[in-house]
Amino acid sequence: MRPEQIEAWVLQLVNQVESGRKVEDSHVELKAEWPEAQKAARRIAGHANASRSDAVLWVIGLDEERGVVAYTDEDLAHWYPQVRAQFEGTSPSVTDLIVPAEGGQLHALLFDTSRRPFVVKNPVYGNVNGGPVAFEVPWREGTETRSARREDLIRILVPLEALPHIEILTAKASSKRAAAQVQMAEFSAVRSLEHLRWEGRLELYVTPMTSSRVVFPLHRAFVTFTLSGSHASVTIHPTFLQRDRAGGFSVPESEAIVSSPGRLLIDFRYYEALRPLSAGQALDVIISLTPAGQGDPIKTLGRLVPDAISGDYDRAWKYDND
Repeated sequence: MRPEQIEAWVLQLVNQVESGRKVEDSHVELKAEWPEAQKAARRIAGHANASRSDAVLWVIGLDEERGVVAYTDEDLAHWYPQVRAQFEGTSPSVTDLIVPAEGGQLHALLFDTSRRPFVVKNPVYGNVNGGPVAFEVPWREGTETRSARREDLIRILVPLEALPHIEILTAKASSKRAAAQVQMAEFSAVRSLEHLRWEGRLELYVTPMTSSRVVFPLHRAFVTFTLSGSHASVTIHPTFLQRDRAGGFSVPESEAIVSSPGRLLIDFRYYEALRPLSAGQALDVIISLTPAGQGDPIKTLGRLVPDAISGDYDRAWKYDND
């Protein structure tokens, strides 16, 4: 995952927290402070073991109840070797990134979980009354960490069916002052009021990793976009449009069906109350597609940079793939 994708993910979490939503799950952990290394190792191992081989993101300085908070500075080069020392054998590799946010900076830690299972040392083993257990395979359930059960180990050891790889090829978006027909309940009439109309199109390249067919139901597809520096994010259902008609890639009315590589177009549209927009703001986009039969979505992140400005409302953005 590229640094701008990590940053977009973190800022999306900030927006969700400020909106009062819970965000901690099988892929995300928020910390108001740097945790003590021994406890952190067990939680990281449990999070990584239960992650279905997807990356796990920890954000230091973000609290699910209080939002962005001040935290004690810590040098990752000092902290993570202490964490790594609690693992038996392999530990997850980590990518760190400082993310500026309104209210303070955040420290993002992206853990690579591909080498699971991860085993940690029992800190009391070898001590008086420490017991005979030397190691533990932790497991995350909800937001709690416990010892793995047999069925959890089976989930780790039996390979999961590989999900498709999704890449953004092109993307564009625009905002425009436009009239929208609004039902006025008190008058039982329709009036034309000016709104800010957002429109966007994303061109994705979908590559299946197995020979099995994958179905993306439209009702489980979402596009979330956020203006950089903004508190508010918008999540809407998009529309699938077929791009490649040849081969095993089709887009009926309610789903995208993938059995061979192909291009998929996604359109989104949204109306909001008219408001002026600041110039120079990037547009962060997250595409979330959940395959039928799967609980977790495939998320693809991109940043669109300003492309054109016309007045206080009309803006255009394009995908920055550099």
